[in-house]
Amino acid sequence: MSAKPEQQLKVGDWWYLPAEDKLVRRDTDGSITETADLDNLCQKALNYFLLNAGRLVTRDELLNDVWGVRDVSDGRISRVIRVLRVALGDNSKEPLYIETIPKRGFRFVAKVTVVEPVEPPAGSSADKIGTVEQQAKRQLQRWFALLAAVIVLIGVAGWSWWQQQVEHPTTEQIPFVRITPISSMDGIEL
Repeated sequence: MSAKPEQQLKVGDWWYLPAEDKLVRRDTDGSITETADLDNLCQKALNYFLLNAGRLVTRDELLNDVWGVRDVSDGRISRVIRVLRVALGDNSKEPLYIETIPKRGFRFVAKVTVVEPVEPPAGSSADKIGTVEQQAKRQLQRWFALLAAVIVLIGVAGWSWWQQQVEHPTTEQIPFVRITPISSMDGIEL
């Protein structure tokens, strides 16, 4: 099955980070500005291309080494290559990353160089992304709390209105019958 590069690589305008197994773009201060949105299979195919950069990779090699099977359709391979091209911003007519060699396979044509690991500085956009995610989560929690408070308030107002609408018996509504005593002795009336 497919392996992944063990060191940090510079791939055209992209950087491969082995710890995250992701392809990212960085700005001049080393902060991550963009991450290639790849599913697991596309990432495995990209890793295979990175390990075999500049070499012709046949469809059978991809099937065997990335998928681990031989009975995957050519359409599936084409889909993975298309997703890689879109994620990298590549064009099949004038390839910068993946060249299609008709009836033979593909070649990863971008320059791949091993570089020293570059850690983003403290307070970089990677940290800001985490902060933004945390802020979004807190804001969502606030909205849920506000929604719960509104629901409770509507429930209390509805219950209060309902209580006012229900007729409560009062002394005027209770039938009162005057009883005339039969005996003259107090306490022994029949």
